[in-house]
Amino acid sequence: MVSASCALFMLVAAVCAAAAQHHDACARVCVGGASDARALLRTALSYDRPARHTERVAGCELVVPVFGHSAEELDEALTRQGLSFELSPAPAAKRGNRDVAQRANAVPCALDFGYHSNSELQSYLEAVATQFPSIARLHTVGSSVLGVPLLALQISKSPDKNESEPKLNFFGNMHGDEAVGREVLLHWIDMLVCNYTKDADVTSLINGADLFVMPTTNPDGFAAETRFNHNNVDLNRDFPDPWEDGSGAGYDYSDRQKETVALMHFTESRQFTMGISFHGGALVANYGYDGNANYADVYTATPDDAFFRFACLTYSTAHLTMHSSSEFSNGITNGAAWYVLYGGIQDYSYLWHDDFLFTMEIGDDKWPSASALPSLWAQNRPALAAFSKLALRCGISGHITDAGTMLPISGKIHVESINKTIANAADTGFYQRLLVPGTYVVYASAAGHASSDRVTVTVPTDQTAPVAVDFSLVPGADAASSFDDVSPAAAPFASAVALLLLAAVAAAL
Repeated sequence: MVSASCALFMLVAAVCAAAAQHHDACARVCVGGASDARALLRTALSYDRPARHTERVAGCELVVPVFGHSAEELDEALTRQGLSFELSPAPAAKRGNRDVAQRANAVPCALDFGYHSNSELQSYLEAVATQFPSIARLHTVGSSVLGVPLLALQISKSPDKNESEPKLNFFGNMHGDEAVGREVLLHWIDMLVCNYTKDADVTSLINGADLFVMPTTNPDGFAAETRFNHNNVDLNRDFPDPWEDGSGAGYDYSDRQKETVALMHFTESRQFTMGISFHGGALVANYGYDGNANYADVYTATPDDAFFRFACLTYSTAHLTMHSSSEFSNGITNGAAWYVLYGGIQDYSYLWHDDFLFTMEIGDDKWPSASALPSLWAQNRPALAAFSKLALRCGISGHITDAGTMLPISGKIHVESINKTIANAADTGFYQRLLVPGTYVVYASAAGHASSDRVTVTVPTDQTAPVAVDFSLVPGADAASSFDDVSPAAAPFASAVALLLLAAVAAAL
C-alpha cells in the first residue's frame, strides 16, 4: 500500500467513519494534480465529494473519500494507479439491522413508527392496494439485483384511467443507508389513503392529481445497511448525465444497474409534472442543476430556476425546522452550488423528461433511532402537503389537439422567456407548465403542424388553479424545430475531481 502523511485526510475522516458504520472500507486519496485525478477516475471506484482545504500540505490539492468496496479492492485499485492514500479497513463484523426490536406493524391506518423490512414494506403496500381498491394500485416497476420487487403505489381518484391531471412521483431510499425517507413515504401513503373523503385537503389532492410513491428504490442497500446497491454502485451516480451526453441526445441502458434501468423506464412511461427524491445526511431542499459543464462547485441555474427556488422554499417554509437552517439560507440550496455531482436522477428527470424533480435532504442523521421517526414525520408532513399542492395551482395547463380531428397530439409548450420546452402527454394531449407568477408569451408546437399563435398569459400572485390555455394546431409545415431547448454544453466527459482541482488552483492565484 502507498501511504501518505497528508494532514488533510482529517477533513474527510467523517465520511470514512460513516463508511465504517456500514461495513465499508474507505480510502482517503491525496489528489495532487490533474494526473492524479485522471488516475482516480481510471480506477472506476466510487468516490464522494472532494474535501477542499485552506492550506497546502504534502502536495494534496484535494482529498477524496473513496468507499463502498472491500479493503482489498481499494488497495489493489489505488496501488495499481500509483496514488497516495490512507486506508481505513471495514470493521471485522457487521451488526444486524438497526432497531429490529422496534420494528412497526405494517397495517394500513394503524401504521406504527419503526424501520420496516423489505418484506414488511411489500406486505403493507399490498394491503393498501387491497383495502383501498377505488383509489390505490400497486405497480411492480422492476426488481433489484437480488430480485426484490421495486414497487410503486399509485394513489388517484381513478387509478385505472389516464386522466388530464398532473402526475407526481416520490422516491425514497435511493441510498440504502438513508432510511428516513422510506418511512416518511410510508406514512405519507397512510395519511392519504386513510383520510380520503375525510380531510378536505387530502381529498382535493387525490381528486386533482395522480400520485406515485416508491418508498424504496434500493431495497438491497437498505437490507445491507449501505449506500450502494448489491453491486456496490451508487444509484444516484448511475443515470444518464446531461453534461456528458447532452440533454438533446439520446441515451442507452447499457452498463446501468437493474434499479436504475427500472426507474428510467418508469419515468419514461408517464409524463410526470414534479416530484421528490428523499435523501439524508443534511437538512435542506435541493434543486437543480446538480452538475455543470465546468465540473465546479458553483451555482448552476436551470432555465426554470425561479420555480425551482419557489418550490424548495415552499417545502422548507412548511417544514418545521428546515427553513431555520444555519448552514443553508432559508433551508434551500442549488445542487451544484453545494457540491457538484453527475449521473443523478434530478438532472436526468428534468432535462430528458420535463419532470421537475427535487432532492429533499430530511435529516443530518441518515438512520436515526426509530424513536426519532414520529418527530421526523411531523416535520415533513406539512411540507409534503404544501409541496404537492403546487401541482394543483401553479402555472398553466390545458391540451394540445389537432385542429381538424380535435384529437390529442404529441406536442410541446414553449415559453419565450424560458429556454426549456415541456412535452405534453401524447395520449390525452394534457400538459402542465409550472411557472411562478408573472406575464408570459406562450405557444405550442407539434410535428407535422404549424405552431400556434403566441398567447400572452398572466399567472396571478394569488393563484389557486393553473391558468387554462388550450392549443389547437393546424396540420402543415412543422415549425417545432424553430425553438429548441438550450442543452447544457456537451463537453467531453472529464473527471469532476480533476476539474474541481483546476478550479481550486485558479481561485487561489
